[in-house]
Amino acid sequence: MKKFIIFSVICLFAFANDAVAQFVNNKTTTTQKKAYTGVPQTNSTSTKPNIVFDSYIQTGVIFNGDGAGPIAECSLGVKFYEHLYLAPYVAIHSHFVGIPKELQDYYDKKVFSSCYIPIGANMRILLAKQSKTHIVPFIESTFGGFFGIEEMKGYKGFFCQVGLGVDINRLSLGIGYNGLVKNGTANMGYIKIGITFDD
Repeated sequence: MKKFIIFSVICLFAFANDAVAQFVNNKTTTTQKKAYTGVPQTNSTSTKPNIVFDSYIQTGVIFNGDGAGPIAECSLGVKFYEHLYLAPYVAIHSHFVGIPKELQDYYDKKVFSSCYIPIGANMRILLAKQSKTHIVPFIESTFGGFFGIEEMKGYKGFFCQVGLGVDINRLSLGIGYNGLVKNGTANMGYIKIGITFDD
C-alpha cells in the first residue's frame, strides 16, 4: 500500500507539471498572435520555445546476477534548446533475491526483498531535435542519494544511474547502469520504458 501511495503521488505531480506546461505554452501562443492589418502574413511557421517544461514517468526493472525487481521513476524539469534536460528525480526501487533451500528454514522465508527510494538530479543530453525528428536518442545520468524502507530501513547512501536511451514521440526507452554505495557497491543494470509529457 505504501508503494502504491508513493507511486500515485509521483503520477499526480507529473500530470500537474504537464498541465502547467500546456497553460504556459498556450498563453505564449496567444500573446504572439498579430493583429489583422489587411495584408497577408508570411513566415507563419512555428518553432518550439527555447525553454519548455518537461517530465518523464517510467517503469522497468533493475537486475544483477543475484536477482531483480521492479522500479517506478519520475522526473519533472526543464528542457533547454531541445538538447539539454535537467530535473529533480524521485523513484522507488525493489530488488528480490532468492534464498538457497538449505537456508530457507533458518531465515523462515524464501526471498530477501530490498526496497529503497532514490532522490537526485537527472540530466539528459538529447542528440537530435524533437521538432525535426520523432526519434531522439539521448545520454542520461542521475546522481543523488537513497534511503531504505521496509527491510532496508535505516540504510542510506549514494545513488547513481548512467545510461543510453531513445525517445520515440512520447515513448521513452532506456538501458544502463544502476549503482548504490553504502559500505561497498551494489552494481546492477536497468531497463526502463515510460512516457514523456513534452509539449
